[in-house]
Amino acid sequence: MPAPPAWTAQPEPAPTAWPAQPEPAPPAWATAAAPAPDFPPATVAAATDTPAPALVPTERPRLNALAVAALILAVLLSPLAALFGHIAAAQIARSNGRERGAVIAWISVGLGYLWLVSGAVLGYVVWQLLGL
Repeated sequence: MPAPPAWTAQPEPAPTAWPAQPEPAPPAWATAAAPAPDFPPATVAAATDTPAPALVPTERPRLNALAVAALILAVLLSPLAALFGHIAAAQIARSNGRERGAVIAWISVGLGYLWLVSGAVLGYVVWQLLGL
């Protein structure tokens, strides 16, 4: 086998040991003593001598009854769910946070329109089959 050409690079031997590095000095902030905590601060202790006022329970917004009725109509496959859902959504929007159920109302609107379109298509198909 011929010898490799002289211009090819031969790998250098790995060093057996790395030279020792000096240990870095810690930063000045790490060696300074931390101040003793002052808990509770004097200003907070003076302010907490009086009892805190009792929390007044907030009233939970009530569920809009028309939204629930619209959802029941939607489950019963009634297109009237769309009408009731629109009215309920308007009432909830005007209530300024005193009523909830907007999601229920809008789901009812969507289902009501679905049943309305389905009923129209089914009516057309029946109309064509009967030949009227």
